[in-house]
Amino acid sequence: MTTGSPSLSERIHLTLDVVYAFDRPAYHLDLELRARPLLAAEPRLAPIRLACEPEARFEPTELDGNGVAVDRLKLAGPVSRLRLNASFDRPIGLDEPLPALVPTASDLAVEGLPFAASAMPWQQALANLRESWRYSDAPLHQSPSLQEIAQRRTGSCEAMTRLAVEMVRTQGVPARFIGGYRLAGPPGDTRPVRRHAWIAVWDGMQWRPFDPLATSGAANMVVATAFGGRLQDIAVVQGRFKGAGQARLIVSAHAQRHIVQAHASQEAGSVVARSCP
Repeated sequence: MTTGSPSLSERIHLTLDVVYAFDRPAYHLDLELRARPLLAAEPRLAPIRLACEPEARFEPTELDGNGVAVDRLKLAGPVSRLRLNASFDRPIGLDEPLPALVPTASDLAVEGLPFAASAMPWQQALANLRESWRYSDAPLHQSPSLQEIAQRRTGSCEAMTRLAVEMVRTQGVPARFIGGYRLAGPPGDTRPVRRHAWIAVWDGMQWRPFDPLATSGAANMVVATAFGGRLQDIAVVQGRFKGAGQARLIVSAHAQRHIVQAHASQEAGSVVARSCP
């Protein structure tokens, strides 16, 4: 048997934990979890592990109106605390195409910021935004007003994304929101990863991802799990429940990067996974 040279590829194992804590027992929960990587051009669901505590069954996976795979959980209750867990393994550094949806009027809807008319291309406008932006995820720096976000240029990735979408749409170019996770740390490092938001811009034929916070030429180290024309479309969990007055939602994620070494041969093939040094 002739064995070829091994080829290496980098992968990520991402684990997502979602915890609901209710002030009073909740009943009749109907929740949608958007945790899977966005589908590539060929609509095949990537393998994923789903679990729930207390134990419950997930409904068959469906696609929402934005082409995102959604896992739905229905639970009669009562529950005072609900934990959802999702984990999957996938290659990283891939520029997979976004769902092939034709833009609609909602992808051009603006909130009405009084931007001055300018011939500056949106690419330059977003580059200027990046240079002037002060990132902060502190609660005091998160404003519900787009007007304040535009004036202060301070806030989270979601705040910046909201302003970036407005800038692009104001120039008559369709734009959308992307939600997912940004990887951090060197290969082999295990640490919490932050939820991240960026945008997609319609180039006339397809949606092109664009991260307003990423420096020029930065490697693609993000995993997209949600896509839509409104910011609320990219929420990790959406749904309804009865009984509880208030619910506290905590979302955390961990990522493990590793190398997969594939040995190709004329007669058979094998794949060996090992941790990065």
